[in-house]
Amino acid sequence: MRKLGFISFGRIGWIREDGTGEQYLDLNVIGQDVWQFGPMFPDGRYIVLISREQTPISRVISGQTKYHLWKYDLQGEKLLEELMVNNRLAETCLPTHIFRDARRMLVNVQSDKEMHPYEMNLDGTDPVPVTRPGDGFHYGVNVSLDETRIACHVTGGKWGRHGHYCINLMNRNGSNRIEVAGQEAMLFFGPVWSNDGQRICYLGCDQAADPAHFFANVCYAEGNGTGHRELTHGMRHWFGTSHGTKEKRGGGSNTLCFLPGSWKITYTRLFPGAHPDVDFHPELPSHKEFIYNPDAAKGGTQIVLIDPDTLQETELTGYEENKWDFRAVWAAQGDKIAFVRYRVGNPNEIWVMNADTTQARRVTMGYQGQGSDFPAWLGP
Repeated sequence: MRKLGFISFGRIGWIREDGTGEQYLDLNVIGQDVWQFGPMFPDGRYIVLISREQTPISRVISGQTKYHLWKYDLQGEKLLEELMVNNRLAETCLPTHIFRDARRMLVNVQSDKEMHPYEMNLDGTDPVPVTRPGDGFHYGVNVSLDETRIACHVTGGKWGRHGHYCINLMNRNGSNRIEVAGQEAMLFFGPVWSNDGQRICYLGCDQAADPAHFFANVCYAEGNGTGHRELTHGMRHWFGTSHGTKEKRGGGSNTLCFLPGSWKITYTRLFPGAHPDVDFHPELPSHKEFIYNPDAAKGGTQIVLIDPDTLQETELTGYEENKWDFRAVWAAQGDKIAFVRYRVGNPNEIWVMNADTTQARRVTMGYQGQGSDFPAWLGP
């Protein structure tokens, strides 16, 4: 039976899709307090785990925190080796993709106030830059299924020339680079390839109207970078999330995904007039500008499929006041979907249901019931 991984406040856990066998990894690596999932290996047996020491968020943002990368055996349930021990280009090196040969990977390297993807061996040797100094700060990197094209968002530098986030496409070696979407006052974010590589989807947030980045529209373009358009209007997708109890808060960007084997896009639809459970204070430091206020919460969200050709929408979860469903992720076979459910003031729950919306069930509330987030299907 397939496993579903998740994060519970720095701890890595997983559970079977039927809700049994919940466990948390006791990795016991000295000095490493925060763990997260990295990319899967092509065979589905191995995965990269990423760890870092507990440190102020300001050091994380500025790239002054050293991340460690570990190869983990999902079948043997043990750490095998640390990657990139002696060969590092910078303290912040974050892997985004393991290539089909299982010998090379794509890694985002942060240095000199920019971030650049590099292709390199698993031990960090033979690094080949995909982008160059002065091109800007790149992340949200997504690789097409045939591994020939890369999509990302970029800000600053030559390719973030609008002064905001732009969507770029390029070949695996950085050539044939084009801008898909970019305009003043807009933040375009989180590109994702369709399974066949023929289309991409991403988010568009109006920064002037929404400096907190709470809301966004669902956007779409052809795989060659042409045909940018918005599929939704009125900023109906919940983009910048804030959730959890007063003591255990969570957040992070909530992006899109394609239904496997389809061009339909899964997004988090906001009820008109919805507002999350925080007040936004732009005068506060980055990542501290949201102050918990459950009285500010109203409305909620639901998981929805939209067809980019017809704009027809199909509801996968229902609407209830103060229920926020988000972070949807499909099993590779497209038969099940996992998502996070948050009821205002309560710990996050991870739910799983069939693609036809039957047999919806809560599978975990996280470590000691404190909340769970970032579901990820593990294995082939």
